[in-house]
Amino acid sequence: MIILAIIILVVVPPEKLPEVMRTIGSLFNDIRRQTSGIWDDLKNEAAFNPNEILKPADFTLKNILDEKKSSTTEDVKIAENVTEKKDADPKQS
Repeated sequence: MIILAIIILVVVPPEKLPEVMRTIGSLFNDIRRQTSGIWDDLKNEAAFNPNEILKPADFTLKNILDEKKSSTTEDVKIAENVTEKKDADPKQS
């Protein structure tokens, strides 16, 4: 940037220097203004959000235990029904 400023000071005549500097400044401001939206979008997309990455999934410990509990409860009910049928009809065994 410093080298560019030195080249401009050498090449541009002193009476045109304020106009050239104004033009370069407005060019840089326009570029910054136009790219700021892009940078903000990129920052938002790349931001680390642990809640999104570590969402509670179906494989959380609570869900697994609830599934096992309901499965075990169903197994106990089936076993009770089988034993009740055997007790009611002793000839089947």
